Amino acid sequence: MIKEFGFPVTLYLTTFYSYYQRPVFDLMCSYLLWKGRTKTLDLKPLTGQDLKTDLRRNDFREAVLSEIHSFAREQKLSADEKDAFAASLAAHLDVDYEALLQQRIMHNLTADEVGQLAAGGIDVQLHTHRHRTPLDRQLFLREIEDNRRSIQEMTGKRPTHFCYPSGVYDLKFLPWLKEAGVVSGTTCNLGFASRSSDRLLLPRILDNASLSSIEFESWLTGIAEVMPRRQEAKEEVA
Repeated sequence: MIKEFGFPVTLYLTTFYSYYQRPVFDLMCSYLLWKGRTKTLDLKPLTGQDLKTDLRRNDFREAVLSEIHSFAREQKLSADEKDAFAASLAAHLDVDYEALLQQRIMHNLTADEVGQLAAGGIDVQLHTHRHRTPLDRQLFLREIEDNRRSIQEMTGKRPTHFCYPSGVYDLKFLPWLKEAGVVSGTTCNLGFASRSSDRLLLPRILDNASLSSIEFESWLTGIAEVMPRRQEAKEEVA
């Protein structure tokens, strides 16, 4: 369809998991909790926390996922340790982890696949290497440079456009992005970009499960942009 209609497509790519071909940890844990949603999960053998949770409710699954994220950060788990944790979580939920691996569920594109997409006209751009935006300047710039070098190796092109991971940004990032030679930054703030938009804080429309067909149509026609709407929560970090 993209080729048939000649639509321009930009892929903002986080690159660590393109080289480390295992499931993306956060996404896989969320998926496993959903797969095991008929069960009660005991976190004690996984994190040491004495907590049993009925996974039938989405908000309970989100709470468990938050606990898992906190545990991984506090323990500073390596990529291999995170993967082993995900495998253990799957076992506790009676989910066949090996079958998921064979299907490449929650895997990133391989370097070769990225190269093929780029050769086919897909514009591959920056999204940090490890899908994070450190508040430390040196670490932030490292994320951009590692990401840029990886994309350039895969596509032969030097990316200069950026999308904030999870839409989270801080105004201190703006001079750092300029320093890194980034010419545009896309947020998750709802709206149309215009000439008056800050090029490093561009809004966009997110088409997801919570967006109804009529809402999507209103954005396609432009009506939604001029209609009043509730003030959206800022996605800045403190």
